[in-house]
Amino acid sequence: MQNTKNEIEETTSVEASLNRAKILYSDKRFEEAISVCNEVLKMDRNSIEGYMLRGRAKGNLNQNFEAITDFNNVLDLDNTNADAYYYRGIAKGFLNRPAEAIGDFDKAIESDSNRAGTYFNRGIAKRKQGQHEEAIKDFDKAITLERTYAMAYYNRGNVKQDLGQYFEAIYDYDKVVSLTPSFADAYYHRGLAKDSLGHPDACISDIDKAIELDPNKAEYHYEHGLIMRKLGKHNEAVRDFNTAIAINPNYTESYYARGLSNISLGNPKLARDDVQKALDLVERTGDIDLEETIQRTLSFL
Repeated sequence: MQNTKNEIEETTSVEASLNRAKILYSDKRFEEAISVCNEVLKMDRNSIEGYMLRGRAKGNLNQNFEAITDFNNVLDLDNTNADAYYYRGIAKGFLNRPAEAIGDFDKAIESDSNRAGTYFNRGIAKRKQGQHEEAIKDFDKAITLERTYAMAYYNRGNVKQDLGQYFEAIYDYDKVVSLTPSFADAYYHRGLAKDSLGHPDACISDIDKAIELDPNKAEYHYEHGLIMRKLGKHNEAVRDFNTAIAINPNYTESYYARGLSNISLGNPKLARDDVQKALDLVERTGDIDLEETIQRTLSFL
């Protein structure tokens, strides 16, 4: 009787600790959740919930190697656990191991074929692997399962843009902004697609909206400047590049583009200073093609 009583008390204690860990996790107090999961696993070394919750908390803290260990422990106890394969795949994705991530998402789908997020994340991994058509199929499936999955439309649009399918990409970005009107990147990428179709004015309008929503993204100001240069509005372009550089003082491409605009404006000294600065920065990055382009420009100044 005493052993049975102790087992009941221990089970109750494990359940209470797991409930506490779940509350901490939902409150995004991940380190505290991990600490409580450690207590759970001391009491029950075979607690699948304990390993799962601890692994997910570690993933949220970018402790992806440690998270994978916890998901491995789950799979040692239950080799059909779709959640463990799913979250292990996500951790591997963050570690830039897309091929392995795809394998885990495949296994997750074998156990649970109705989870939109699994297809979505497999699509992300396939895009990294250059499997663009397969990635689109995965985003299609995610959208079929969850019609309002804005990130699936957005990433499908990005893949279509990779493939030069600009009209189709714009359709996806339109859907994204209808679902999440404050998603700055969707306006930005829609603008780039419109520019690729020969509509720079429409592009400017979308990038203006992206900047309104997120004014501290240097990339937006840089691309806005490139379109202004294309339209022959070099003073406006210089202002855009100035802003991009103020946000990111090491933005090589912005210095180089500002230099080109200064050439067009008849400011050779400013142009040379900018192009030289771009060369100094690019030499640290190892981008040989861009370095050669900048060197050629500098030789004419």
